[in-house]
Amino acid sequence: MGESQTESAFGSQLLRELQKLNTNVERLADMADVLARYLAKSEEKPGSTSVGLDADILITLPPHLRKTAMTLAKLGEATALQVSSETGRVRAAESERLNQLVEMGRIRKRRVGKTMVFAVK
Repeated sequence: MGESQTESAFGSQLLRELQKLNTNVERLADMADVLARYLAKSEEKPGSTSVGLDADILITLPPHLRKTAMTLAKLGEATALQVSSETGRVRAAESERLNQLVEMGRIRKRRVGKTMVFAVK
């Protein structure tokens, strides 16, 4: 390879890495926005002292659960189908993840007719 081809290959690789970095920064900014909205909502509720999904909790969750939890926090209350529409993942997978979050005590669920509705505590 000539020197200019090597420089071009390096430049292309550098550009790809910068694009990945930009995507990650955008995801972090989205996470911060969701957290800010959620915390603002929890402060509005009189007597609210417990936050089921605060920043410390979200950071400790695995990425697949974090995405589900943040989506539910954004929606407030939703079915697995509604969460899956937002995340782009299949309903069954979101249902499983939501139930994992229920078992962990981070969210709650209730039955409305035949449908399970999930909400942040």
